[in-house]
Amino acid sequence: VCEWYVTASLPDSTLVVHLRDFQTERWRDWLDIGEGSDNSDLDSREHHMSGRFRSWRHWQTESDKLWITFTSDQSIAYRGFLVEIEETLTEVPTEKPLPTEQPELQACGDNVTIPSGGYINITSPNYPDNYDSDLSCLWYINTTSNLRINVTFIDFHTERYFDWLEIGNGRDHTDLTTSELRVSGSDLPDPFQSSSGIIWMTFFSDTTFTRRGFHLVLREIPLE
Repeated sequence: VCEWYVTASLPDSTLVVHLRDFQTERWRDWLDIGEGSDNSDLDSREHHMSGRFRSWRHWQTESDKLWITFTSDQSIAYRGFLVEIEETLTEVPTEKPLPTEQPELQACGDNVTIPSGGYINITSPNYPDNYDSDLSCLWYINTTSNLRINVTFIDFHTERYFDWLEIGNGRDHTDLTTSELRVSGSDLPDPFQSSSGIIWMTFFSDTTFTRRGFHLVLREIPLE
């Protein structure tokens, strides 16, 4: 259990909370945010979140204090959250709704096998046109002879810091210790080589801007 208490430094100021990234084990690991300094008073709780949420612009307190708690269980772990807090003397206009429920994500991806001596292409949905918002894609890529896999990036352009492609070894994409590459933005990543004959790939986009996405070529390479 983690606990934070935040107090503004200026008289008559309030606090603005920006949630930049959020992914926890759904229904098991929870982030709570509330007004004041008593986290045992559930009437003061404003947000109770678990799972995966889109980034939202902000939430503003009515006072100069807030509390945050994070509770996780003993099972699966995810990357967690990034929260930014600032103080202000003015009311900040609401630009995005607060997260009250899980986003309705569009599923995509596949379970594919690289043909012996050949290669496969994987692209983001709609490529070379822009991918959609609120995507949750998962691919599993296998080889026919348990060889390693070389991933070459032909094109790459996503919304920086918000739409992420992640690649890891094995079949368990929830085990972040197997993650080898997590990229976002418009810089073309270097080639990636797996340590086994199967890899997983995930791609998530948020609810705002989209880009043209990515084009990858995957080939078998010998085991070392």
